[in-house]
Amino acid sequence: MKKQNVEQYIYKITLKKRSMKFHIILTFLTLGIWAFFYFLMKLSYKINNKNSEQYYSDYKKNKIINSMDYGTVISLQRDGKFRQNIGKCLVQVTTHGNTCEKCKKWEGKILTDDLFSNGRYDGNHQLLSEAIKDGLFHNGCRHGLSTYYPELENIENETEEEYQKDLEYINKKINKILKK
Repeated sequence: MKKQNVEQYIYKITLKKRSMKFHIILTFLTLGIWAFFYFLMKLSYKINNKNSEQYYSDYKKNKIINSMDYGTVISLQRDGKFRQNIGKCLVQVTTHGNTCEKCKKWEGKILTDDLFSNGRYDGNHQLLSEAIKDGLFHNGCRHGLSTYYPELENIENETEEEYQKDLEYINKKINKILKK
């Protein structure tokens, strides 16, 4: 081999080694960046879902809702936070056809939500935790809860005159807004 060919050969080998090092470094750098973003994603998921996981694990440990679906717990928790924010803790169990024997006695009942709205026993209404221990929201249960507003209890007994006054008041407000 000529000296020039040897030098070119050595140069090519050196270049290949350099590019290989570069590719190895680039690969590790890419993996490191990917791992960092994966860690951030997991961390943000844990921060965002910390409360729901905490509530679920607390209740599961206490065996209050050991037979409930995780999705049911999360939706009850979400609604409970809403009730807590508006200062209401009374709930009404929904009613539907083909009810099982476990839930039949709870249909339409008004309960105090002591689990998700931090309600306290008022002497008039049973606690939601008692209903759940007794079988409400069992696996596959279709029942739900709605916020109960006692002030709306007698709204159906409103007279025609009261209805017309309310309607006039609402129309005045709407017209005032439309004039602006």
